This record gives sequence, C-alpha cells and structure tokens, in this order.
Amino acid sequence: LFYYFYTMSRHSPQYVPKIKDQLKEVPGWNNIGYKIYVLFDGEMPFYVGVTKQFLLHRLLCHISFAIINNPAPVYKKIKQLIDRGAIPSVKILEIVCTSKIEAYEREQYWIKYFLKNGLEILNKK
Repeated sequence: LFYYFYTMSRHSPQYVPKIKDQLKEVPGWNNIGYKIYVLFDGEMPFYVGVTKQFLLHRLLCHISFAIINNPAPVYKKIKQLIDRGAIPSVKILEIVCTSKIEAYEREQYWIKYFLKNGLEILNKK
C-alpha cells in the first residue's frame, strides 16, 4: 500500500488526499469475506469488481493500471477521469462470506443488474 501512495504522490500528488478522504474502511471488513464493489464516474457506475483487499488498495491498483495506459476499457475510462482532474469513487455493494465462487456469481449478478437497467458497465463480457 505504501508503494501506491508513494507512486501516486510522486506522479499525481493532487489525487492522494481525494483518495484518502473518499474511502472509509469499516474495521474488520477486510477479514470477513469478499467485497463486491462498484466504481463510479460521479453518480454513474461503470465497473463492478470483487476483492478481498482493502478498497483503497484495490482502487489504487485500478488507478495505477490506468496511469500506465493499460488498454482495457475500464482503465481507459479511469485515465479519462484522471485527465479531467478526477478519480473514480468506489462503494461496496455487498459482502460475500461463503466462497470465492459465490463472490464471482454475485459480481455477475450486479453486472447484469446494471446492464439490465440501461447502464454501460465496462467489465469484460
């Protein structure tokens, strides 16, 4: 985690306070299961993911891939946000405590949910 803050502070110092202020981890959540999360551009969701990591760490991974110009659509979107002087926000949709398989099934549920409601979700299809 230190590496990501160090990298961000050297290459994009203006984003570090925004990231730290935006994410509020609930104590103990990192140890109780998989987090299904969504990335937002303002109020519009654009990516659904699953992780056991702290959300701050996962968001910084996404931002790092965007900064190095990873060609995946989600990273292009994040790079566009960064170029506009913004970063994505992230929120937990649910926590799955049973298994990795169930976590990925729930991730697919949320992707389909957003797509069904007319939103453009950039996950690989």
